[in-house]
Amino acid sequence: MRIEPTLPQLLRLTFRLSEGIEIIRVDGDNLLREPNEERIFRISDASARLLGRIGQSPVTGDALVDFLSTSYTTERIKIESMVAGFLKQMLSTQVVRADGGGEPEVVVKERRPRQAILKLGITRSLDSLLSPRLLPLPIMSRRRWAATVTVVSATALFWVVLTLHSYGKSGLGLHTGRWMYAGIVMWIMAHIAVHEFAHSATCKRVGGHIKEFGVGLLYYLIPVAYVEFSDSYRLSKNRRAAIALAGPVTDLLLASVTSVVVWLGPQGLRTVAIHVLFYEMSIFFFNCNPLMPSDLYKVMENLMGVVGMRKRSFEYLRTLIFRRTLPAYLTGVSGFTKATYVLYASVSAAYLGIILALLFVYYVSLIPHLF
Repeated sequence: MRIEPTLPQLLRLTFRLSEGIEIIRVDGDNLLREPNEERIFRISDASARLLGRIGQSPVTGDALVDFLSTSYTTERIKIESMVAGFLKQMLSTQVVRADGGGEPEVVVKERRPRQAILKLGITRSLDSLLSPRLLPLPIMSRRRWAATVTVVSATALFWVVLTLHSYGKSGLGLHTGRWMYAGIVMWIMAHIAVHEFAHSATCKRVGGHIKEFGVGLLYYLIPVAYVEFSDSYRLSKNRRAAIALAGPVTDLLLASVTSVVVWLGPQGLRTVAIHVLFYEMSIFFFNCNPLMPSDLYKVMENLMGVVGMRKRSFEYLRTLIFRRTLPAYLTGVSGFTKATYVLYASVSAAYLGIILALLFVYYVSLIPHLF
């Protein structure tokens, strides 16, 4: 019979670490990589110690309680509850495995990771094609790099805004036929490909590796391209932030190139270019929206040393709505942090609903122009 284990049953089980689990320390944080290599979690020092003990040799839950009791003066019953919650969380994410021995079979329901993107991989060979020397960037201090990126981005943004102010209304008022729509789509697809390539090249330049490059559907509806980095979590937070920042900076540079076409190109190409420019700036602002899993969100997450802010927020909100038991990694957070999680998840969910509704209306409005 498959049942949810009670606390005594859980602590009598013998636990072993799953294959492929890795715990590393980066910028003072303990980072846990799950076997599927797709999710990285920051864990506490106590959790890292427990997993380290499990990794040495199979051990029972009671032995883990004894192991942790040597470092804490808390009552044993509280340590037992804390260890049990930790073990349930590790079992549900398949970080550890349990052997029951002579005990009745007890299991914890495994939770499949929720994927925000329906991935349609294109290539796994991009890492071998890119060389760390691909970008002949000058060697500068961090402050000088930050100043350079800021000046270049501000200049590009000013140029784009000037173009939109000068040609925006007149350009969008021109008729765009079926072939022009095809040109717009191809132009935007090229923009997205270059955007993701910029992430890949920057990752390779700062010492990371690229696992997969492809296209997919964000929330199964919004077409996107994506790049997956197999070991960027090993890099420092500043390097991870640089990888994420490469996207929005590239968006602005590409938009400034489109602005040149708007000013200097022939009439037909200018009409396409002004439409593309609006789409490119929409992509830029999307990638700078912290309410979505955007590039700017990742920059902020890395620089602030916060891991999984969005996931934690939605997980906490779900536990409140459906009255579930809090996972172990959410039980020790402060009241202010919990309130922040609720606020962020609520606003993000409302924003996402509005965006999906607007996209649906927009796609429906395009149908008469395509037939």
